[in-house]
Amino acid sequence: MITCQFKKLTKTAQIPTKAHLTDAGMDFYADENIVIPKGSKEVVPTGLALEMKWDVIDNFELFYNMENVLKAFIKNNFIPYLKIHSRSGLSLKQDIEVGAGVIDYDYRGEIKIILYNHSLHNDFIIHKGDKIAQGIVYILPKVNIIKVNDIIETVRGENGFGSTGV
Repeated sequence: MITCQFKKLTKTAQIPTKAHLTDAGMDFYADENIVIPKGSKEVVPTGLALEMKWDVIDNFELFYNMENVLKAFIKNNFIPYLKIHSRSGLSLKQDIEVGAGVIDYDYRGEIKIILYNHSLHNDFIIHKGDKIAQGIVYILPKVNIIKVNDIIETVRGENGFGSTGV
């Protein structure tokens, strides 16, 4: 399990919540009143900083002294991160979408959320305390990046951008 520990950077910041125990995402709240003009974007502060903890690494117990092997395997091969996603209701009803949104494991600054107002007709008003986005924790394998002179050819080759149909 991964525990998300949130530090309030302002007195008015709200810790993310889940409406249901089985929800994939946790709801993030605006920490300021902001207006996003139609066809525009704004950065919305949450007033929060995050530290993720690997509970499985800190609390895992196995027989035959495999605990250290498992801990080393996980720490050396996987990285958790938080991805900020749009809320479905805001997207459908208000044309509000999240832009970018990867919060790296070692980032400790304020979580700020880029919101795009795709409406052609209405400004979008955010009040302090409004739910504005949802965050989902993912775990990725660590990746080695190396330079090579050649790569193996495939049937697909360089065909991209709609090459398999629109």
